[in-house]
Amino acid sequence: MIANLNGQIQRVTVTGENPNDLMDQREQLIEQVSAIVPTTVLTQPDGTTACCVGGVDLVFQRVRRTMSLRRIQPPAGHAHVGHGSASTHAAR
Repeated sequence: MIANLNGQIQRVTVTGENPNDLMDQREQLIEQVSAIVPTTVLTQPDGTTACCVGGVDLVFQRVRRTMSLRRIQPPAGHAHVGHGSASTHAAR
């Protein structure tokens, strides 16, 4: 979903229009991800964002990567993030 919004934001930005509503929707989704795992967000010049989890890009512009989250014990509250480089998908 973040990658899809990135694509829409990119298209609107190129036309010179204001994508504020789309950016607000994207920010809400990023906040949901950030509530689960520490997330680094880098804004690109074209209005898209790169969202990184554990040093790996979850979303870069219109490309998304599938990740899994698994709770591990002990210590309580820690999580393991798994990812696969072969599972990237371009959003339209």
